[in-house]
Amino acid sequence: MSSGNPYHELNFLKSTWNKFKAVGMNPGYFTYRLKWNLLGRYPIRTRVPTHVDIELSSFCNLRCTMCPHGDDGQDIQKGLIDYDVALKVIRECEEFGVSSLKFSGRGEMLLHPRFEEIVASAKSAGILDVMFNTNGLLLTPERARSVMDSGVDLIIISIDGATRETYEKIRVDGDYDTLLRNVEFIIDYRKKSRRTKPLIRLQFVKMKDNIHEFGMFREMWKDKVDVLVGLDYSNRSSREDRSVSYRQPVGRAWCPHPWRRLTVTSSGTALMCCVDWDVKYAVGDCRKETIFEIWNGKRIEHGRRCIKALEHHKIPSCRDCFAPISYRWR
Repeated sequence: MSSGNPYHELNFLKSTWNKFKAVGMNPGYFTYRLKWNLLGRYPIRTRVPTHVDIELSSFCNLRCTMCPHGDDGQDIQKGLIDYDVALKVIRECEEFGVSSLKFSGRGEMLLHPRFEEIVASAKSAGILDVMFNTNGLLLTPERARSVMDSGVDLIIISIDGATRETYEKIRVDGDYDTLLRNVEFIIDYRKKSRRTKPLIRLQFVKMKDNIHEFGMFREMWKDKVDVLVGLDYSNRSSREDRSVSYRQPVGRAWCPHPWRRLTVTSSGTALMCCVDWDVKYAVGDCRKETIFEIWNGKRIEHGRRCIKALEHHKIPSCRDCFAPISYRWR
């Protein structure tokens, strides 16, 4: 049997050292990371979530082949989060002691017109670890300067190829040359401004269409950015499975998401899982409730009990989940 964890950090020792250099001797940060790792192993309900995902945008500027945005057969609820709702959630994270915030979800976060203001609000609130996911195409030099000046701790950029042909085949409507220029600028700007942050992480979703370039990707970036990650493909659209793995699911597994994180969609709906793309199991409404009330509420607790008992079929979002982490594999 094998774990379903889809996240594979390359050269773990080097990336850990890069993080240590950026963070420095911060006991609070190391306590938060220890807590995150422990909650990935043991189903312990804490007073508040360790991490909160806030979806600023569910719109996207790309139509990637492995994503529902690129699948005409799937309908995604699209919108931008209300600025005041985003600030409300950030204030509650500060009040209740949430350690980490990621601006991520079903779309491109930089499409939100007040992105930098929201990130700066999270850092001024004292959130230890503030990060965001992006496809990197909107991180032009001008935008990159303002984003980095906002105080963000980690930028996570998806690059699913090492050549223009492969990248643009997968990231439909993307421009490989623009992406390379943007990433190189971020690296250079951080160096010239003598910053240790933000950390720069590049991710590569491994699938049949690009696995032949994974080694090339690693060689291209291993000495330029702080963290490189290979992600296992997860079939979140109705298209043909592009996984490169030959393993087979042999049962369901305990999933750590409801014990570690809370997700807030662009409409303000709270979810117990960041991969509930169709919002099948809402656990609260952040416009009307606090994240503390939602985290300790009956609906999310019911979800935790079912997952702990491996009764995933009782939860609509878990019943046919595409996330590898919720299965046992052979």
